Amino acid sequence: MIARIEAHRRERPQHWRLREEPRRLSAAVRDESRAGGLLLIDCLTLWTANCLWPPASAAGVASGASGEFQADLPGWHAERDAFLTSVLTTSSEIIIVSNEVGTGLVPENAAARLFRDEQGRLNQLVAAACDAVFLVTAGLPLRLK
Repeated sequence: MIARIEAHRRERPQHWRLREEPRRLSAAVRDESRAGGLLLIDCLTLWTANCLWPPASAAGVASGASGEFQADLPGWHAERDAFLTSVLTTSSEIIIVSNEVGTGLVPENAAARLFRDEQGRLNQLVAAACDAVFLVTAGLPLRLK
């Protein structure tokens, strides 16, 4: 994964500004919108996971009886709703990248099903808030909205 991230960094145009924001995306949209210009958010899928299962120290989320961390649904919903508000109220143009997670098999475990459901709902809410929506498969864009 580290090599993949480094490859993405090398491939970016030199004039791009970069801000990595693992959880507080709404604040990043508000801050970066002040400079004007186009914002590229890549990607909502990783952000969803970061918010659903933050480091235990960041959200005070306890682990369950199985030792697995419990999802922080209230924190996630607050972050999600704040992000949607920032998208709707910014004057900047935004390109948002996300993964389609609902076209495969139903995941076997509860955490994967929760992630799929929450990511799918986020994708629906973002699509409703956007002027244009594209599904890109094999490098081919299909306009959905």
